[in-house]
Parts: sequence; structure tokens; C-alpha cells
Amino acid sequence: MTESLPPVHLAGNCAVDLVVQNTDCNVRKRDGQSTCNLQVLAEAPNPLLAGNAGWPAYLLAKMGHTVQLNARVGHDLFGEFLRDQLALAGVDLVGPDATATAVSILPPAVGGLKTGMIYPGESIDWAASLQAITSAAGLGWFFTSGYSGIGTTDAVPLNSLFTDLRDRHVKIVFDPGPWFADQVGKAQMFDLFTKVHCLSATESELGDWFPEAGPVTLAQPALDCGVEVVVLKRGPAGATFACADGRTGTLSTAPVPGANTVAAGDTFNAGLLHGLSANMALRDAVSFAVSIATELVRVGREAFALSN
Repeated sequence: MTESLPPVHLAGNCAVDLVVQNTDCNVRKRDGQSTCNLQVLAEAPNPLLAGNAGWPAYLLAKMGHTVQLNARVGHDLFGEFLRDQLALAGVDLVGPDATATAVSILPPAVGGLKTGMIYPGESIDWAASLQAITSAAGLGWFFTSGYSGIGTTDAVPLNSLFTDLRDRHVKIVFDPGPWFADQVGKAQMFDLFTKVHCLSATESELGDWFPEAGPVTLAQPALDCGVEVVVLKRGPAGATFACADGRTGTLSTAPVPGANTVAAGDTFNAGLLHGLSANMALRDAVSFAVSIATELVRVGREAFALSN
């Protein structure tokens, strides 16, 4: 891609997903004693770069953007893996180091139900983003997303960061995820929304804050808060956008039956931020986001990472 793509800054989680490929096992018996407590995997677990900011940062750097990432990454085994992957892509990792790196263990879904274990890592230092953006020239786009380590104290420094960024004419793309709903009150959340250029969320995530009544109607209260663009991620149904100037649209996609959708939303966010920052028409930006998220689901994360 072109070298003229605008620089972007992302803040949030960066983690290793330790993917268990196959839990089918040979239950071995010895001397009449069953070892059913031990599963012998047919394939080695596969570590993948992940995180609601880490994965989009990686993708955006691979697309050709200059990328800053404010994330807590340690110097442990998992952290060094992430640092190597980010450095190879050209991501500039900023923010304080972590004592231990965030890790998720993801076994295959059983009966369509996703399960797993997660160490969410350490809290994001939101002030580090402002310091990094201030010291870098030309950073006009900022992205962040809720993550599993969000706490009740995050809203205040995040609001302060949003205010400072808006005053610097930095456009904010915000994905609240499901994590803020149990930690932040509506008044605090709505105050965050007033500073956001683009809100990217699923229907259920936005429904945590506003009554659900269809995608376009659901977007209206967010627009009333001052958000300029709302983009609703709708999985196999594609995506719907609504704007403060009255424009709306829906982009469809081809569903991928039975596929693993982990990281599809983060991939969508990377595509959306790329399109918006590159000054694509909004419909084209959302279309691009839908297309790369669908491709990730179709080919799988590992193959997608190798081909992009």
C-alpha cells in the first residue's frame, strides 16, 4: 500500500491467544489405571498475537500505516513473542511495561459454545497515549476499545484523554465492547460519547446503553450524544452505519457457517480505522471493514495473518 497513509495511535489490550487446535485425545491406560485427567493433544497449541488494540495495530502497520500502540506488554515469554511480532510489522510500542503479559487460552468451541480462560493483564496507562501523541507529528486518529481489565476508575482518565485529544483535533474511534457495562455508569459513558467521532459496536454492546429497536434506531441516541458516525457490527448480517448528517447504509456479507469468529470484530475495527483515516467514503470504509473481517473468518486467523 501507499506510504502516504496517515499515522494512527491505538490504546488497549495486547495479548497472546494460546489456541488449542484439537482436544481429541487418546485416553491412555496403564496397569488398569485410567489417565482420563490428561488429554493428549493431536496438535501443539498455537500462540497468536491478539488483543482489541494489539491485533488492529498489527494489521494497520501491515497495511502501511505508521502505528503507535499504547499497551501493557511484559518481558516474559509471552511478552517477548508479542514484541517480536509487533516489531516485525513496524508497530511502535509505547506505554509502561507490564509485569506479566495478558494471555487467553482458547480451546475449540463445544456445541457452539465458546469457552476459555483469560489473564487480562494490567491496566492501560491512558496518560501515556497523550504523551506519545503530543511528541509525534501528524497523529490525527486515535482508537481504543473496552477490554476485560476495564475497571470503575478507567472512565475519568479516559474522559480526560478524550477531551485533550478532541482539543488537539484528533479524531477518536471508540469501541466500548461489553466490558464497560458493569463498570461505568450511563452518565460517565454518555460523556465519553460526546467526544467520539466514530462509535463502533455490536448491536448488543450498544444495547447495553440504549434500548434496542433495530440498528438505525439504536444508533440515534448515540448520535444525539454528539457522535458523528455510528457503525454497528452485525456479524453474518454485515454492518450498518448511521451519521449525524442523516446518511445511513447497510453493507451485507456472505456468512461462513460454523467458522471461528474470534478476532473478527477487531479485524473489522482495523479496516474501519484504515478507511476513515485514509479519507475513504464512509460506505467504502465500512465495506472494506466488512470484507476483511469476513476474510479472516473464512480463512482463519493464522492464514489471514500470513497473507496480509
